[in-house]
Amino acid sequence: MKKLQFLSFAAVILLASSCLKDSVDQPNPSQGGGENEVKGVYFSKGKGPYVAGVKSAVELSSLPQPLSFTVGLAASALQTSSVDFTMALSNESANKLRDSLIALGNDPANVEVLDPSFINLPASGTVNAGSWVDTIGIELNTSSLNAENIYVFAITLTSATNGFQVATGGLGTLCYQLTVKNRLDGRYSITGYHNRAPYNFTYESSTTDPSELLFDMITTGPNSVVYYWLAGGDFGHCIGLGSSLSWYGDFAPELTFNVDNDMVSVVNFVAPGSPVMGVFVNPAYNTFPSRFDPSDHTIYACFNYNNNPLRGFFDTLTYIGPRP
Repeated sequence: MKKLQFLSFAAVILLASSCLKDSVDQPNPSQGGGENEVKGVYFSKGKGPYVAGVKSAVELSSLPQPLSFTVGLAASALQTSSVDFTMALSNESANKLRDSLIALGNDPANVEVLDPSFINLPASGTVNAGSWVDTIGIELNTSSLNAENIYVFAITLTSATNGFQVATGGLGTLCYQLTVKNRLDGRYSITGYHNRAPYNFTYESSTTDPSELLFDMITTGPNSVVYYWLAGGDFGHCIGLGSSLSWYGDFAPELTFNVDNDMVSVVNFVAPGSPVMGVFVNPAYNTFPSRFDPSDHTIYACFNYNNNPLRGFFDTLTYIGPRP
């Protein structure tokens, strides 16, 4: 049985409420909550709009490319009637994300705000009575994108009904970094282990369900991919823990490859505030070369954090095929 770590709903309410306007009188107490409860509508994947943005990758195609996200409610109880909300593209937020990416060292010539005409975004959505979230689908025109570029766009919540307010800051604005899928992108099966006791069981010996060993390696740049654990339902990595696979904190390793020799040159944690990562090279701990083998599309990766040889990961990722 997987042990996954999720933010408690109470914490979500607190986090979302901190990004809402200062106060509001609840006009409909029968919906649940006290007279002065602040009820909010927020992006479920909002993580601070100008730090990194949600990373996603698409095919170069003449067909519309789908993308989806969720909008959630922050309230103390399920609602007895629906909550409508509106949203719009935000050029201001997109430009702030572009500026942040350039400040992090990206070439300004390769960071571009996506033309709004390439984005088909619904103007509104509805969280139905008895539900916490609404899933919004958008379509992107990717036929003329440059595979070497990072494209950014942003969506902002603009209004809500039924006594709800839209969140501001990182929970009220959803920013995207969009790239074209690179050659490393795809679905893989993982084998290996994390050598920190007591987590040093192999991933494969910790489960009898092959689906728990599946990862999508998702493009984050021309030569970079990030781990998305399908069983965890989010960006991140698993560990072996006795007779089960477990979620390992809130991080997602991102591998960057040297295009000239297919070796892993950089390993980062994508989640803000994560410890320093690096390629792990230490024969005393049986590390192996971190690389991409184009002959069979296998990725080999040894990495550790805080430069600690007992905080290492030893991954072999066997290619299955393109991810959906």
